[in-house]
Amino acid sequence: MKKTIKLNLIVLAVILIFYSVTITVSFSNIKENVEAEYRTEVSNLDFNIYQAGTLTYDSDSEDYREWSCVEEFLNDYEYNISYPHRVVVYDSNGSEVARTSTMIEFSSDSYRNENITPYVKYFCNLDNYLTEEQKDFIVQHNKYGGYIKQFACISEGKDNLLVTPVYLEYVDVKENKEYRINFTDETPNVIVDYNFRLNVIDDRNKHYEFIDKQIEDGIPQSYLDENNDDMGGIGLASYSRCNELYIGSEVYSVLSVSYIDSGSYTLHDFRFTNSLNNITLLYVTVTAIVLAVLNVYIKRNRLNKAKYVFTNAAAHELKTPLAVIENKCEFILEGVDESKTLEYVNQTYKEALKMNSLLNNLLRYNKLATQSRIEKSRNNLTLLIKNEIEKYSSAAKVKNIAFDVDLIEADINCNAELISLAIGNFLSNAVKFSPSDSTVAITLTKCKTKYKLSVVNAFDGAINEKVWDMLYMTDEARGGKSTGMGLPTSKEILELHNYKYGFKNENGTVEFYFIAK
Repeated sequence: MKKTIKLNLIVLAVILIFYSVTITVSFSNIKENVEAEYRTEVSNLDFNIYQAGTLTYDSDSEDYREWSCVEEFLNDYEYNISYPHRVVVYDSNGSEVARTSTMIEFSSDSYRNENITPYVKYFCNLDNYLTEEQKDFIVQHNKYGGYIKQFACISEGKDNLLVTPVYLEYVDVKENKEYRINFTDETPNVIVDYNFRLNVIDDRNKHYEFIDKQIEDGIPQSYLDENNDDMGGIGLASYSRCNELYIGSEVYSVLSVSYIDSGSYTLHDFRFTNSLNNITLLYVTVTAIVLAVLNVYIKRNRLNKAKYVFTNAAAHELKTPLAVIENKCEFILEGVDESKTLEYVNQTYKEALKMNSLLNNLLRYNKLATQSRIEKSRNNLTLLIKNEIEKYSSAAKVKNIAFDVDLIEADINCNAELISLAIGNFLSNAVKFSPSDSTVAITLTKCKTKYKLSVVNAFDGAINEKVWDMLYMTDEARGGKSTGMGLPTSKEILELHNYKYGFKNENGTVEFYFIAK
């Protein structure tokens, strides 16, 4: 049993090592892709901002792009990169004017006839209005594809492109339920029907915490010139600055900062989570198949070994009594010394009994050696021990051996018949191999949540681990008193119960014990 468990654990450990290596390789490959994609997107964003800064305030320019307000410019660059980033706009005095935020954009033709009202874009910076609870709500529901169904606001007309939000109706796709997020009790003059996912900038995210801290602390120009994205194991960061950008008739400067912890980002990347699920499913399947095949092999090998041991043991151990029986029967049949006929019959009977006992022990051991499971129930271990002590009291009295019994009350989950047999084997050995006029100590103690049964007797000799082997009878102390089946049978019983067992041989005594759960 222990060998089977050990072999299963070794196989599981090997599979776990391969599983870990596979996951590590997959993680490493996807992380490289994430970092490459990050660098590409950041490079494109920085190039677009740089290109925007090179344009002059000339409406005849073929590449000219005029933004009517800072919010329109920021809105264009909010969705150009899918990684955490900030684009910050400064005026000519170096004061911050605005930065990318949770922005809603809509046009006049979304709610009016464009033939009546010229086409105008309007913007709303929701970061100025969203509470922490509302941010949490949107971030959580965005995971399942939530979107804005309707947005209501107050607009002051085309001369003021910034609107004041009144409410938005949010649809939770998972729950198939609509929610309303209110910002003010005022009456809206614009209601826009949307099917638009709102990307909330959660500035409590550690990536944005890093970015905002870098902006507040100021980034050295030397670093901006180098534009090195390696953060020395902390993550990847990118910085760039455009010192001249025309928006309307004003000149601004722009700072772009982005950052990701590539390891953390990879862990949440859908490619890695999908890969992890597929690899885990594959290894679970492989593990199940391997363990099933292995245990079939172990069971078959165990059966074959048990048959081999049984056959050899039976052939070897029955040879002597059969020879004695044959010899005594020949004496009787040939009439050799008829006065001893009764003695010959008695000897034949004793050898037959010995053969019967040996065969029963062999069959019991063979049955246990081929079992992998046993039925268990709640039993009183103290009572089982007392019953076995009673059985061997008569044999002990013959040799004037006293039992020193010290037991506590203990209930355990076991097979009562088998555990009684193991206890009986311990007591039988103690009585058989103890000298006359000695004492056998039987104690039951508690070890945390377990119980230890110990049987100690006087023993002037030495034993080794082979005492647990089948038909091991080479100890001088045995002197032919034992069939050599008691302890091997106990070993099989205790291993079927997953109980720890053993012996100690010191100071002229021998102790056999097991620890029950």
